[in-house]
Amino acid sequence: MANSFDHISISAVKVLARLAAKKAVEAELRAQGVRVTLVRPAEITTQANAYLAANPQLYDEARERAARLGMYEEPRRKSA
Repeated sequence: MANSFDHISISAVKVLARLAAKKAVEAELRAQGVRVTLVRPAEITTQANAYLAANPQLYDEARERAARLGMYEEPRRKSA
């Protein structure tokens, strides 16, 4: 029987990866002297998406973090 909550595990990883990318973008902006509160959220999201695309290892880190938090289990293979 397939786990009906597998999609939640996958979603948790995606959310954690996006959050890490957003934090990295905000840190970069702060390092440049930009007040993050004055940057449109849509612009931060666009930059975070680009950062995530350029740094796919964030998904691996997010998977590890989700597993530590109990939000992710490796998908089980269906038996024949």
